[in-house]
Amino acid sequence: ANEARRAGTRRFGGMLVLGLFSALLTLIVIAMAQGEIRDARHPQAAEARKAMGDIVRSFKPITQLATAHYTRTGRFAGDMQELGVNALPNGISALQFDTSNGAIIATLSTGAGEARVQGKHLAWLPVFKQRSGSSELKSSELKKWRCGSPDIPKADLPSPCNDDMSALAAPAS
Repeated sequence: ANEARRAGTRRFGGMLVLGLFSALLTLIVIAMAQGEIRDARHPQAAEARKAMGDIVRSFKPITQLATAHYTRTGRFAGDMQELGVNALPNGISALQFDTSNGAIIATLSTGAGEARVQGKHLAWLPVFKQRSGSSELKSSELKKWRCGSPDIPKADLPSPCNDDMSALAAPAS
């Protein structure tokens, strides 16, 4: 009787895991379909999102240099020259550095796709490691960079760069 009960419990557990996996897969498919429908209805916005996604990927070396600079010096860079960056990535017309919080704000140029995002901004903000079991930040260990925009709606941003940056003021144009 105990053996039959254990077998039934294992079967139920397996079915539960399979059900949860199926539900998760269904949600992913629905989200992808909604994205495709949104992009089909607004092809220019989809093109701008793709162009901004390319900019985000091309910006990775800059955040890597900024991380290395901070790790080496204990302070944030004030300009491109301090990082050793000689040229801006395609789609970016200017970079601004905030030495107080480490934010790097990129002004989008004509290479950013749709005209409504030109002159707007993408921002990268450092995130520091947190000691486990503590609310203290290890300010010397940069964990990652959050990416978002203070002036482009989240729905118009590519998925790797849609963190909330509304509290970060966009630079005056």
